Amino acid sequence: MTACDSAQEIKIFHNPSEIFFSEKIKLISTYSPHTVKDIYFTIDIKEAEFDEYYIWLGAYTSSKNREIDILKSSLFFGTTHIENKINEKIILGTKTDTKNIYQNSMDSFRLMTINPSTSMQFLKEKGERKLVLSVIVDGMKFIITFDLEIKTTTYTVFPT
Repeated sequence: MTACDSAQEIKIFHNPSEIFFSEKIKLISTYSPHTVKDIYFTIDIKEAEFDEYYIWLGAYTSSKNREIDILKSSLFFGTTHIENKINEKIILGTKTDTKNIYQNSMDSFRLMTINPSTSMQFLKEKGERKLVLSVIVDGMKFIITFDLEIKTTTYTVFPT
């Protein structure tokens, strides 16, 4: 008889963004709290290294060469507030790498890195978790709030 171990997979996500990513045809709702003018904003959170996460921003529009000034992103959980001042202008559909923002091959922009000690605190928190994004579009400032959720899946690991 052999012993089995268990492993956990932890996913941090924003549910409306997950639904948008799963749709074959991307429909942008003009009534969504994540739509500014004609741009729909999404958040994708990926584990980069063990217990380190990257928060990626997606911006979708049918308009060409839309400019967005990304001012800052702020992560709130419990009594903790982490702010990343970005202050960079991006033009959707063009490559944008500056000292304060990195664009990946999927045209997403890395807003923030959550280091291992912060991620452990974030995962243990029982209250609200949210990311607040400050942007300027067409000369007007907008605040977009993304409520974040955590899903933990436990797997049985069989010895080989």
